[in-house]
Amino acid sequence: MTARDTAAPAATGPGRQRIILLHGLARNPASLARLETACKAAGYHTLNWGYPSRDDSIAGLLARFRGLCDTLAKQPAVTHFIGHSLGGLLLRAGLIDPVGFPLGRLVTIASPHRGSGIVARLRETPLAPLLPVVMGKPVYELAPDAPWLQTLGWPAMQIGAIGGTRRFHPLTPASWFNALMGNSAEHDGTVELTSALPQDVNGAIADYLRLDAGHSFMADDPRCIAAALNFVKTGWFA
Repeated sequence: MTARDTAAPAATGPGRQRIILLHGLARNPASLARLETACKAAGYHTLNWGYPSRDDSIAGLLARFRGLCDTLAKQPAVTHFIGHSLGGLLLRAGLIDPVGFPLGRLVTIASPHRGSGIVARLRETPLAPLLPVVMGKPVYELAPDAPWLQTLGWPAMQIGAIGGTRRFHPLTPASWFNALMGNSAEHDGTVELTSALPQDVNGAIADYLRLDAGHSFMADDPRCIAAALNFVKTGWFA
């Protein structure tokens, strides 16, 4: 855990604030339905934003997100963000520049801030041409050596990062490949823990949470949902 300024956003009380949710690669808003329900139950105006994660490059997806920000700026309110996997990365990148409304806090869930090692491994196998077809166009931009990731900064807001250590789930294809390829690092089946919870970020991350949970369904985990909402409220996971 690292210390950081924990001053609350300018407006307080969930009734005056909103939460924007972003799903991960090859997923859709239904994957964050439980989190959405919890955010609404906590009193926040909530938008579970869907975007075509498989059909565009990172640059194209960021342009779509900035379009959403332009729309949000027409009704300014303190706005928090929670993103799962790729969604967290898009939030991190898309909120660096001014957005036209006051920023609250940001939670990333199982986001590959340092890339995903399995992408680099599969890139060197005969399966390489199939990855963009199966997972979507941005997949190779999620490798640890992707230039945009290596130069990506952090938005000026309180950020909390959640990462998982459950290596295998039968419905997560990447966890099968990690098992077959003998990935010895701590990971959630898809993303290494050191990538989801990067430490060498000069205090950019205010709090870290490590869960015994797998990548694909981490945002459904009641512990994850409760912690994310607590961070939005207080700037800490617990």
